[in-house]
Amino acid sequence: MKNKICLLFLSVIIVAVGAAFHTAAAQDVSAFASFNKNAFKGKLYASIKHGVGEGEVGGVMENKTAETVLLGPSAFCADAAGNLYFVDCVNLRVVKYDAAQNKSAVIFDYKNSGIRNGFVSDIAVAASGDIYLLNASESYVYRFSSTGGFFGVIGQIEDRHVAKRIAAIFCDSSSNLIVIDAQNPNVVVFSPDGKIIKETEIKFEDASSYAINASGKPFASRLGDFGAALVDIETGTETLLKYEIDAKKEDKLVEARLIGFDSAGAAYLKMIVIDKEGGIVNNDIVKYINADVEKSLKVPYYTIDEQELIVKKPEIILKENMILGYYDSETFFDVLSYQIK
Repeated sequence: MKNKICLLFLSVIIVAVGAAFHTAAAQDVSAFASFNKNAFKGKLYASIKHGVGEGEVGGVMENKTAETVLLGPSAFCADAAGNLYFVDCVNLRVVKYDAAQNKSAVIFDYKNSGIRNGFVSDIAVAASGDIYLLNASESYVYRFSSTGGFFGVIGQIEDRHVAKRIAAIFCDSSSNLIVIDAQNPNVVVFSPDGKIIKETEIKFEDASSYAINASGKPFASRLGDFGAALVDIETGTETLLKYEIDAKKEDKLVEARLIGFDSAGAAYLKMIVIDKEGGIVNNDIVKYINADVEKSLKVPYYTIDEQELIVKKPEIILKENMILGYYDSETFFDVLSYQIK
């Protein structure tokens, strides 16, 4: 029953784009092989085996119609040291990849935390080491210590359910929790002990993705016909980002996903352009300084089928000019690094 519920939630999470090879000998079998041929496929950063063993994530489930469905991690993030944290919603645990030792291990399970259905759609790790897990069905965030000690639930203040539909969570440099509520809509900042520090009404609509900059200021991206708007959530101020689209060919920008910001304030977005037949024209990771394109990297585009897990944040920023993405196969969940040169 738990796996069926997990799959139900996976079906409504935004469609992600992953690209990679697990080994140098891996072959591109995507329907977009022609497009992918000249794209940078990334370098293997970490590879986590699917399974129930120590340091493994997810598993494979056979349903009554004999369809094989892969259940990998439902969310992942990185800390300042480059370590990765995976939420395994199949085995109800958090797995850490130690970048220095090139080794993964289970750091705790959350079976007894009270998370409804066991499904976690987002994860954030604070500078203090605290780990926050978002249960989207409740719009509650669960706080744990770095070793799995359960501190409590964030999001219920007396009789008030603070957030109606949490779209994303982040931690600032002071280990405060930043919650983006897409339904109210507003931004709520909680102290580590769950007290509200600040509430800000979002002054715009139609955001497609969210991130915070190095100072903890929240931003969103909004899709336009020929570019995107980077929006300061607190003020509603927009910065129109330049991106070249061939309108004469009836090309269309279909995604402008905000990945994040580096320490210098540059913004990184995933920009996907299709032609009038639905074919991929561009699938770029673009670095913006203010409104201008600073650097751009063409990455592969893979279709998502029912064997692949759809992760809400398919790319994360590791450091300046380096983005992490993923490719989920039947055997491994591979995290790839993309150097923006």
